[in-house]
Amino acid sequence: MFQDALNQIIAKLEQAKSQELLQDFGLIGGLAIAAWGTPRATQDIDFAIALGGAQPLALANFLGGTYEAGDQDDPLRGVFRVQSTGDTHQIPIQLVMLPSVWSPVLFSEVQKLELAHTLIPIVSWQALLLLKLYAGGPKDMLDAHTLFTHQQSQPLAQEHVTTMAQKVGLMKEWNAFVKEITDRKI
Repeated sequence: MFQDALNQIIAKLEQAKSQELLQDFGLIGGLAIAAWGTPRATQDIDFAIALGGAQPLALANFLGGTYEAGDQDDPLRGVFRVQSTGDTHQIPIQLVMLPSVWSPVLFSEVQKLELAHTLIPIVSWQALLLLKLYAGGPKDMLDAHTLFTHQQSQPLAQEHVTTMAQKVGLMKEWNAFVKEITDRKI
């Protein structure tokens, strides 16, 4: 089910990219957490996307989905909702557009990792951690902690995340997160 849905949306997003209906994309959410080595159950598939100069409604029409623009108080610029086709069980797919300041952080280090026997563009674990801090919900914070604990053994991990947090204006959240991690170790 998930594998078919994942294959379908990747193919559609690649096609949309080649037709300049979108600039870039990378997997985020529960599947991305799992791809970075922290098993996590999820009911949907989430991608971050950058449109560049493309029109949101053109992409929504191409994907056979809907588009909801974010308002001034919304942390997202917009969300596309698409349903997988095929199986009797529909898998919800969300494509989120974040403020433009996020694009260099999210898409400069996208890596293709194998997930469900498919190579999938996935945002870096550092960018994913910052997205979780940005969302700030209880499940997001738990994901941030498990992701950081699993990945922190990489050299210079903390400095790299700090640089990224500065770029997207999340220094307050990042510093609070680091303090909490440090206080737990004491």
